[in-house]
Amino acid sequence: MRLPLFLIVLILLPAHAFAQQLVVSEAPDSVSIAIYRAPGRGADQPIDRNYPRGYALITETRTIDLPQGESKLRFEGVSEGMYPESAIISGLPQGVIEKNRDARLLSPAGLVDAYLRRSVTLQRTNPATGVVRTQAAILRTGSQGGIVIETDEGFEALRCTGLPERLLFDEVPKDLSPRPTLSVLTQSDRPVRATLQLTYLAEGFDWEASYIVEVKAAGAATEDAAADPDAARKLSLFAWLTVANGGDQRFPDAQLLTVAGEPNKEGQAVQPQSPPVYLRLQCWPDDTTSDIPLRRQANFNAVPPPPPPPPAPMAMMAGESITVTGSRMKADSAIPVAAIRAEQEDLGDLKLYRVPEPITVAAKAQKQVAMIVQPKVSYASLFRGRFDTNDLCCGDGMPRPLDLVFRMQNETAEGLGLPLPQGRVAVYEPSEYGPLLVGQTRLGDKAVGQEIELELGTRADVQWAISAPDEKHPRRFDLLLINAVARAVDVEIEVPFELRRGRGFDKIDGVPTWKGTIPANGERRLSFEIRKPRE
Repeated sequence: MRLPLFLIVLILLPAHAFAQQLVVSEAPDSVSIAIYRAPGRGADQPIDRNYPRGYALITETRTIDLPQGESKLRFEGVSEGMYPESAIISGLPQGVIEKNRDARLLSPAGLVDAYLRRSVTLQRTNPATGVVRTQAAILRTGSQGGIVIETDEGFEALRCTGLPERLLFDEVPKDLSPRPTLSVLTQSDRPVRATLQLTYLAEGFDWEASYIVEVKAAGAATEDAAADPDAARKLSLFAWLTVANGGDQRFPDAQLLTVAGEPNKEGQAVQPQSPPVYLRLQCWPDDTTSDIPLRRQANFNAVPPPPPPPPAPMAMMAGESITVTGSRMKADSAIPVAAIRAEQEDLGDLKLYRVPEPITVAAKAQKQVAMIVQPKVSYASLFRGRFDTNDLCCGDGMPRPLDLVFRMQNETAEGLGLPLPQGRVAVYEPSEYGPLLVGQTRLGDKAVGQEIELELGTRADVQWAISAPDEKHPRRFDLLLINAVARAVDVEIEVPFELRRGRGFDKIDGVPTWKGTIPANGERRLSFEIRKPRE
């Protein structure tokens, strides 16, 4: 009898042409991480330390040996925050048939759940004699309700006999991975070694700039002041590029990029969650629950209270749990000396910062690399007050402090002239004890050419007092400006109302503003009248 041709072909094909083969890529050859800030996070909001709300575009290069036929290819070690629908794989001979994000990770709880209603080995050790006894058992409950096992002796809860006990498993289930994994189905008509590129989006990352500003003391007799008469009105501006990885996955020797700005990002579907990693063990009393009062049952089944919290860590400026790369500190300055600096590049209308050397982005940690070093930035120091609706009725003549503001122009001629991403700012001034912190604030995104203001809070040495208007002139106000500093200071008073009269006021951004100087240890008076509504 003659067989049909297609049957002859099927008979001659090797067995591996039909069986699905497993190919595991344990780690990438190289990885690039481009981190984007959390959408909508303003300059006044720090990075979420519990779980960063930004995201990253991760590109991994991997080399695999692909057999002939259909294969299941496992990419181990991807970010646990991966959006699996965003994954793009290039370099496969015949493309991707199917892709899956494996959410089941290898852990004590995951291993117990995988062996539910399956045979395991129970091992007990007699602490007095050291004799080890093993017996077969069947897992009857999962990891989160107390582990109940069945042996030839009956049912019992694990670790409730008072003896050291542990479970032994024959093997690790194939669907449990020690690290987050992306699986794809593919096929090839011949064995081939392929270099693949895996690109995907992942959540759980964020970044911001962390600024350090150091100013010179007014009138300081330094070499800079002798060479430059304006040196006492200059400051040094330094910025760390601070990136955060909230996941459990580590990325060694990564090419690190950050993107400034807010590109549009659509909402994502709920991502698959890994099972709990911790076992929940529980013991029950020997009696039946019907024999025990409800209050005693509650005490038996209650989860023991957690241990007391550890003592609070010592206060740090902006750097707890932060790894600093490529810098050292000068003994007499708060400004670090940077050995490695992120380089700014254009990305369309956005700005990209590239770290020139591979660095390790550790799991659940923050990393800092220098990004901006501007040693001589011109600035103006002034004190500001804002007249508001409460002052219309409630002026009591009592002095109150004005706000200290540092103002700069983001121009090359002023020592800047570069984009400044949003972030936190710490301001230091020199003292005989070394640089000391005098204020903290936040800075929003600033483009070249914009004005920059750092608001450092109130200072009691410069105050103002608003007198209550009299009945004859209910909308006329007198202000007393007081300077207790041994140098003249500049003051600005904003009055966001329409003025009927007031000497020395100019409109700045539509707001009537008075600018003037108060002499050292002196006073100055100011009066104005507000126009009545519809007057």
